[in-house]
Amino acid sequence: MLDQVLPQLTLTNLIVNLIYTLVISVCVRFVLKVFKKVPEGHGYWFAVPALTFTVIVLLGQFTHPVASLPNLRFQIQSRYAEAETVETSPRKQLSIASMVVEIANTGEPTSLSGFGLVIELPNQPTPVIGDRMTIPMSGYGLPVGSQVEWLCGADALDLKTIDPIPRGGRRIGRVLFQFPNITTATLLSGKATFLALDSWGKAWSVPLTNNTGTVVEVRNVPGFHANATQGLPQPQGEQNNPIAANKPTTSQCAP
Repeated sequence: MLDQVLPQLTLTNLIVNLIYTLVISVCVRFVLKVFKKVPEGHGYWFAVPALTFTVIVLLGQFTHPVASLPNLRFQIQSRYAEAETVETSPRKQLSIASMVVEIANTGEPTSLSGFGLVIELPNQPTPVIGDRMTIPMSGYGLPVGSQVEWLCGADALDLKTIDPIPRGGRRIGRVLFQFPNITTATLLSGKATFLALDSWGKAWSVPLTNNTGTVVEVRNVPGFHANATQGLPQPQGEQNNPIAANKPTTSQCAP
């Protein structure tokens, strides 16, 4: 709460302001002593430093505008799918985390990058880190339950946040992470955290509160170039394999 009202009052600034207060208070007392105007009692050492500190803090707010940093709010929906790689032989099992991330900004404009997904698994000291997957511009078909969720490269979160998010603005985009040799059940048993870095150098860490089960319902997202398609035909022998079945005969991604 305090950092929203007085955003410049960081720990470093607080220490510097206290030093300034002490120096100014001593100097003022010295001047008063020279002119033989030193007040009696100990009230001076309470009143003058308090007044001095208040003035310094308020001046700091005027010289450094309140809205000097981004203020981001994240809403994240995630779902998981299991797959096999087709680039390697023998094929390897992997899990894919598909995320829809909505970001609202009430502070200074900022772009975003450095997206990551870290999951702390039970009885494992080292967390697992997801590998970012590129969403093809032509489209990617990710089976979710009995349906296929179409992902378009134009909806990728990194593309949506290249341009700064203005004050009062919002962005919504998709991001994919893969976890080789880990089942979705294992991932869902852990604590997931979404990571992002703004252009001001601040790292954002967002716990995923809905990481409690596989979401099989495919829902349309307003503003995306493509959404769900039921019963998409898959190549013979490649059923339930999103890596092999991600190339549609006709693109589902609107231009």
